[in-house]
Amino acid sequence: MLTHGCRALVAQYRRDLEAELQRREVGQGIERLRETYPVFARYPSVETLTALVRPRNPAYEDKDTVLGILLGQIQTDKARTLFPLLNRIFWGSLLSIFGRKRRDCPNPADLFSRILVEFVQVAVTYPLARRPRKIDANLYLDTWKKVTAWQREEAQYREQYEPLRTCMKTLKPPV
Repeated sequence: MLTHGCRALVAQYRRDLEAELQRREVGQGIERLRETYPVFARYPSVETLTALVRPRNPAYEDKDTVLGILLGQIQTDKARTLFPLLNRIFWGSLLSIFGRKRRDCPNPADLFSRILVEFVQVAVTYPLARRPRKIDANLYLDTWKKVTAWQREEAQYREQYEPLRTCMKTLKPPV
């Protein structure tokens, strides 16, 4: 269960994402995909594309095809016009990572921002030619691993500098 502060943070990110999806360039990019690739015609809305990536969806071939095309377009587009669509498709997965990782993080806002940053990095550098199957699971796991490594580094940093912080608090300022 998310605390009130976490719920507000997630709600704000979601509102920002929905606003991004309403931008004209994103809509035009999605329409270009539907015109260029017949598989996108079977999924007329963002919600149907999002449902495609949900676990236990029987349309495995469509899922990998759609995600492969979307990642390929994102990796070649310098403006990253279609990234809000990919972000929206994986919103549930990103929330899952946040829900499972937030217990170990003192600052939920930093954690959620880091999850989004790592997801962007994983998506942009995803090796489609080398890993063309189970793209959704691979993106999730790669993001999970990067966030875990970041949390480990942050914990080591806090652990290393905590004695210094404690020492600084006990020192009295000069009069």
